[in-house]
Amino acid sequence: MNPEIEVYSFNKDFKGEWSKVSLAARKEAPNTFYKFITRSGRKITTTGDHNMLVLKNGRVIAAKSSEI
Repeated sequence: MNPEIEVYSFNKDFKGEWSKVSLAARKEAPNTFYKFITRSGRKITTTGDHNMLVLKNGRVIAAKSSEI
C-alpha cells in the first residue's frame, strides 16, 4: 500500500483531520455505483454498501450510499 495516501476522517473528538490510510480492501465491483457531489463541488463515486457520514437532525450518522 502507498503510505502517502491520506483521507479526511474524524478523530475521537469528532474533529475532522487528514489521516494516513493504514488498511484497505479490494473486492469485485458491482454493476451499480452511486455518485455524490459535495457542497464544495467534489465528486464522490461509491458502491451501494459503502458507509457515508451524513448530518441528520443535528447528529453525524453512518448511512449506506444506497440509502441516501
